[in-house]
Amino acid sequence: MILITAGEPEFKLVDHGVTHWQAHRGASVAYTKWTKCFTGSGMSEGEALEDAFAVAEGVIGSTRFEGLTQEYLDAVRRQPLVVDMLGQTAIDDEIIAAIDSEAGDLYHYVTLFVMFDKKVSV
Repeated sequence: MILITAGEPEFKLVDHGVTHWQAHRGASVAYTKWTKCFTGSGMSEGEALEDAFAVAEGVIGSTRFEGLTQEYLDAVRRQPLVVDMLGQTAIDDEIIAAIDSEAGDLYHYVTLFVMFDKKVSV
């Protein structure tokens, strides 16, 4: 058994921008150092990131996510980059017009990549 530990709250944010829900390609941790990723969507990057946190918080305590804690997510939430992104509520007028047009179904997507203590079989 190998224990992968993250001393500080290690994380990465990927702002995918605004896309149609059918065109968003998603995210994966395959072939990366990250343990899990959580993608959120919303009308702004701040709303999308809040959604990603809500998804992550929803699985705390699950056996598949052993090691993911509220303390870890709270530590990530306090990082300056995250605080700045969560503060983003306004979106471009052009995007608002596209959302209100026939194109519709456009959302902002943000993925939170996390690394937390997890036992891995080798």
